[in-house]
Amino acid sequence: MSAAHATRVLPMQLPAPNDPSVVTDGEQNTAVDRARPEQLPSPFPKPGGCVKYQRPSVQVLSLLIRVFECLYLINLSQCSRDAKRMRIIRSQESEQDHAARLIASQERQARLRASETSRQRELRLRSERSRLMAFRNRESSEQRNARLAADREVHALSRESENLIDRESRLSSQRVLSARIHSQETDEQREARLTADKDAHALSRESETFTDRESRLSYLRALSARIRSHETDEQRAAR
Repeated sequence: MSAAHATRVLPMQLPAPNDPSVVTDGEQNTAVDRARPEQLPSPFPKPGGCVKYQRPSVQVLSLLIRVFECLYLINLSQCSRDAKRMRIIRSQESEQDHAARLIASQERQARLRASETSRQRELRLRSERSRLMAFRNRESSEQRNARLAADREVHALSRESENLIDRESRLSSQRVLSARIHSQETDEQREARLTADKDAHALSRESETFTDRESRLSYLRALSARIRSHETDEQRAAR
């Protein structure tokens, strides 16, 4: 064997004769390694290490799912019983108790809404809109007509007592809401809305009196003048 292919043999490192970590049992060529306490493996992970995670079995996961389902059904049953009990209590209350409960509820909601942030307010309004849309999708034609009639009566009573500032605030809020809704509608929805508006305007103008017509035209002229006062030169030229 040449020197280039020679293999380097390292000497074996044997323990010292007086090493306390190695003790013989009295027999030749046998030894029992007794590790010192500082040489035992630590149950805690080393710095920078990680704990080995054992994936739970399918049986354990199925058992946990069944437990959560049972807890959900128990909670749902308790909520149903509480709601039924509250409906019974409210059906037996007098008009004074009903009015006092509504006033207390309004005051509590006012206190909560006074301390809520803009994010909390947006989440609350979004939740209310979703719940209201889901409720209206389930109502029948008779329920819808009754709701619209009640809304018109409430709006009429509210508008009789509003002042100029309240009216301007309401109209401004309605314009912002309408603009946001119109910006999200598709072409088909826009065409359907315009057609329905034309039909409603035609029916309304057939039954209007001379005074109603003059009031409507005066309002349209004031609205057009206000819109044109805010338009730019490009918008005026395009119009």
